[in-house]
Amino acid sequence: MVKQIIFGALYYGLAQWLPASRRMGGLPGWLRYHCCRNIFASCGKGVNIERRVYFGGGSTIRVGDGSGIGVAAKLAPCVTIGRNVLMGEDVLFLTQNHAYKNAGELIGKQGYTGREEITVGDDAWIGTRAIILPGVSIGTGAVVGAGAVVTKSVDPYAVVGGNPARVIGQRE
Repeated sequence: MVKQIIFGALYYGLAQWLPASRRMGGLPGWLRYHCCRNIFASCGKGVNIERRVYFGGGSTIRVGDGSGIGVAAKLAPCVTIGRNVLMGEDVLFLTQNHAYKNAGELIGKQGYTGREEITVGDDAWIGTRAIILPGVSIGTGAVVGAGAVVTKSVDPYAVVGGNPARVIGQRE
């Protein structure tokens, strides 16, 4: 716990603000990786975390070998990313929502729903500014188009896009 706090302070205070991962001889990427390796529940080998990624406390996030988290991505708790996943900029992973069922009470006073895990399979590609909603699984080899709002799970090797995301193709 203390180690996570120290590395979290290093990440949010310095590492997230450094330039792109491959600049300065790769030092920014190396520093972000080593911070996240000590914060996340698991962080595989060769993971690339770009600048300004936000993940809160990060203790329930898992990232597999060779995956990349794009510039300014936001990961809520309970996100698992497989191996060799590609990700564009500004991707949002949302694992919780506001409760709103009681029309007689202000939404802001109803609290939140329970967290629903998001899972991304190996070798998936998530395009820039995609939004992944609570409880969604993205299958192995799937492609999520830029700007897609993924409200339902995506089958392996499917290509999805749009708002809400729908199947627009299949990888062969």
